[in-house]
Amino acid sequence: MLKGDVSLAYISRLMNRKYSTGPMFKKVLQSIWHQINSAEEVFVVGTILDDKTVKGGTGWGAEFSKLCNKSLTCL
Repeated sequence: MLKGDVSLAYISRLMNRKYSTGPMFKKVLQSIWHQINSAEEVFVVGTILDDKTVKGGTGWGAEFSKLCNKSLTCL
């Protein structure tokens, strides 16, 4: 999981949101990192906000997909 260890400050700035600093939340982000990193394309269900991020927990997965130049579809 350490490979997917990401800076909460970086993600907060990128997503224009404040996130929990708890260890469980960090593990969730690491898990999402591994799922997206190994995917060829990503499909998410969510609402696209005015700042072009996806609302809710799906947001980081969608944003990381864009950073990795993965094919991303938001339904």
